[in-house]
Amino acid sequence: MAYNVGADLRDKRINNAWMVASNNHFIPTAFIVDRHGKVAWIGSPFVMDAALTAVLTSSGDPAKAVATAKRKEDATLRLLESAAKRGDLHRVLSMVDTLPDSVSLDTTYGQLADVSVALAQSFAQALIRNPKVGMWQFLDIISCIVFNRSNVSHSSPSERRQEFALAVQLAKTAQTRADPSEDSHLACLQYLALAYEKSGDLPAAAHAQQAQIELMQHSKKDYSDDLPSAKKQLAAYLAGKFPILDRH
Repeated sequence: MAYNVGADLRDKRINNAWMVASNNHFIPTAFIVDRHGKVAWIGSPFVMDAALTAVLTSSGDPAKAVATAKRKEDATLRLLESAAKRGDLHRVLSMVDTLPDSVSLDTTYGQLADVSVALAQSFAQALIRNPKVGMWQFLDIISCIVFNRSNVSHSSPSERRQEFALAVQLAKTAQTRADPSEDSHLACLQYLALAYEKSGDLPAAAHAQQAQIELMQHSKKDYSDDLPSAKKQLAAYLAGKFPILDRH
């Protein structure tokens, strides 16, 4: 996370006053307090924009505003799916700009790739040029390429090589869009290693994996549960093996 976090681990007064009192047990949970000091809305911070606008402008029930925004987003996603399945790249790209960066684009990439790998590549290149597209959206597409697209029967070996090269490019772009948090940088390095692995460049995969391990080793966080598997993966790369095949 690229922000400070406070925790009342001892007496849990804040947790009891907010989370327990509102019968909420999931994190993250957002509380919007209005200008009168009353809790106006409680819910996921990922859908709070409409509620916050409603509270700030006194324009109505924030819960109804969130529900309306969700219906509009769902309708847009259905249109996006339809356009992707038709191979209508222009329509797809015009709708992507209207979606929040919390919306994953891996399904859209896969649907376009089912029509044409070249079309999906054009989609990905357009996302790279779009500064609004976030780090996690790129990582989701890499996951689609590495885990879902690698064995599709209607994709030629040449097309698969093109997609794996694209995955490397997407991982590098994700690094430029990452927030300053340690977790984000670790995620980018993990996906970069996987992308290099799939593209057949094991020395580059080992380099990315080594960087990931060094970041964990020098961290103030405890990565003792993650380091053994990370080191095993590095050893496989250095031995000229493809550990991703063992995981899936």
